[in-house]
Amino acid sequence: MTYAVARLRVLSSVVEVVVPSRGAWLDLQRRWGRCLDPGAVGHPRWRVHLPAEVQQVPEAWWLRFTHEATARALTPLIGGYVLLHAAGLARPDGSVLGLVAPSGTGKSTAATWLAARGWGYVTDELLAIGPDLTVLPYPKPIAKVVQGPVKAEVGPDELGLGRPGATLRLAGLVLLARDPAVRRPRMDRLDPLEALVALVPQAPEVLGLDDPLPTLLRLLDRVGGLRRLRYAEISTVSALLDSCGDETEPPPAAGSAAWEPVTVDGHQGVSVGHRALVLAERDLLLVEQEIGDPAADGVCVRG
Repeated sequence: MTYAVARLRVLSSVVEVVVPSRGAWLDLQRRWGRCLDPGAVGHPRWRVHLPAEVQQVPEAWWLRFTHEATARALTPLIGGYVLLHAAGLARPDGSVLGLVAPSGTGKSTAATWLAARGWGYVTDELLAIGPDLTVLPYPKPIAKVVQGPVKAEVGPDELGLGRPGATLRLAGLVLLARDPAVRRPRMDRLDPLEALVALVPQAPEVLGLDDPLPTLLRLLDRVGGLRRLRYAEISTVSALLDSCGDETEPPPAAGSAAWEPVTVDGHQGVSVGHRALVLAERDLLLVEQEIGDPAADGVCVRG
């Protein structure tokens, strides 16, 4: 029995969900309401049936659905978008601040706290940034720990999260570095090579980009570089984030490290002074001696 067929906008893709009952429809709407798009055009990238044989869809099923829908929607964006493990929060003018961090280290907590206090909720997990800095919204449900390792998804409307505007554009990127020992939050800009060492592991499809490392640095140059935020609790950082990436923020200091694209032993990369970083498959190799020196040594800084 089919009660309804829902069409979800998941990044740039359409996902169809066959809903067997009114109860299941209300559950879908509660979780995925902000992605529901009845007028979405295009052939669905995925069509899935909600379980019909149970009175309530198990939480584990919803978690698997979110993972699979995200993975399928990510595929057509590879190469055309910079994809980051990052939360996205929007100001009223549509400027987006991306909060970059590995899974399980505070992105969703930060997104939830900030989006309940004036920011618009763009996403809590996957930030898709186009060549013109446009950001694709992905207001998926947020997985919250309910007991031990057990998670349950909660929709952004249920959490009272702010809604972003229709047009979104990246204005800044911040690397979250949560540390309970930090007494006073502080923010600093990373130099280009440090920024890449931090960012590449959080760019799941970086190898799909043309000239991956220069592409990432060009993006960072357009949004003021990658800032690192050291903090103990997200509730203490509002003042630092409020001006981050907006027009009132001072530009990087004159004389900041300049970079240029290079090729080392057939691998493309970037250099700053006498140091170069190259990407060999998924390994980042730091070359410490003169570029072009046949005796130059490399060390893997991130595998």
